[in-house]
Amino acid sequence: MMTESTRSKTNPTPNYLFRNVTELTLTINQQWPIKSIEHLSTIVNLSNLQKVYLNFGCDCKFAVSLDVEMDTLFKRAWNLRSIQITCNDSERMKLITLNAICLKLPSHIKRLDTDIMTHKLDLNFLARSLSCYNREQRLILVQDLEYEHNYKIIDMVLEQLESPMRSCVLALSFEPIELYVHHVHDLLFLTFQNKSNMNISKNSIETDLHVVQSKESLLSKLIIQLLEGQRNEDITYSVSAAKVIAKKLSETSKDATSGIDSDIFIKIFTHDAFAQLSAVFDIYEDRYGCPIQAAIQHQCENQIEVECFQDIVEYTRSPAGYHAKILRQALDQNPVDYITLIRISVGHEGKDLSEIKLEYSKVFDETLDQTIQDRIDILEIKRLLLTIITIGDDTMPNDSSETRSDKRDSSSLVSEANAFHSQN
Repeated sequence: MMTESTRSKTNPTPNYLFRNVTELTLTINQQWPIKSIEHLSTIVNLSNLQKVYLNFGCDCKFAVSLDVEMDTLFKRAWNLRSIQITCNDSERMKLITLNAICLKLPSHIKRLDTDIMTHKLDLNFLARSLSCYNREQRLILVQDLEYEHNYKIIDMVLEQLESPMRSCVLALSFEPIELYVHHVHDLLFLTFQNKSNMNISKNSIETDLHVVQSKESLLSKLIIQLLEGQRNEDITYSVSAAKVIAKKLSETSKDATSGIDSDIFIKIFTHDAFAQLSAVFDIYEDRYGCPIQAAIQHQCENQIEVECFQDIVEYTRSPAGYHAKILRQALDQNPVDYITLIRISVGHEGKDLSEIKLEYSKVFDETLDQTIQDRIDILEIKRLLLTIITIGDDTMPNDSSETRSDKRDSSSLVSEANAFHSQN
């Protein structure tokens, strides 16, 4: 339905059927054809519009994204001052119009009337919903929402204030490697804030570390080499090579003028396969009668550097044992280090998480879920972590055989996810 308010005609354009429309009502049912606004602009002089009513009669399908259509409307209707949106209780349309229209209004529009309830993002509901799927299904869900509906869950969560639940939702939404990258970024940012007003997200890792460290150091070189990911993935090792390296390490610890320089020392720890490293450590300790920590301490200038290399040693000898130790340290802190706890618990699934839990039980004489039950005060976080770690191989509930199937198509996942923000 279209209504026309007569205004004094100025520079009439004979090509328009309606030259001086100031108020326009668009009723959209079932489908929004491609280039609808473009076609409308050949009939109506959109530059005279001052008020638009958008009435979504039901769930409708878009030939292209609603964002594109609205962008065309906003560019052509530069005198538009008011928009009224009605979604007729369709939660799906509320989500789509909220993201495509309400959150992207240009500055010349001064009034928005809508039946959409804009409310605080329900992180608890998001976390509970995402935890019902395994990692692969969660990623499909998040990606489909973005590509099919331009509904960017991660961006919206990142806009929320820092909290343990925000960290949980982000961990559930990312690939494990992305999760670690964000953690590194956040750690650098916390230090960077006290050093400079620059935006570290625009810098290289080398630049950020240089600003944080003030100068190049063994630690900054180690971090850069680790992040470059050049480690050999072979599961075999050379005994002869391990003997040579162990001998050089021993010579270095006795005489600073011989042996291995710092760059080679770092490359050994960051490039050699874990099996090769383990052989080096064992041969060094067996032949020269002292722990590998002696060689590490000789190379390092401070305790932080020593601890970083010792962490690599521990991880090399037992990845599960190392993560179990880190989990315990996170739980022992006051307040609890939720970021580390969540990153390890959510970032490891299946066999990895099962092995971590087993090592935790051996070392600390209690199960990981028992510790979480006793030490986590935030009820929603406790429930979420217990759901994840007690299932192990699969983060989905035991009593839901249907949700265990990976045969769910992405459309059904999107359909369920559309209810995320209908919670008030």
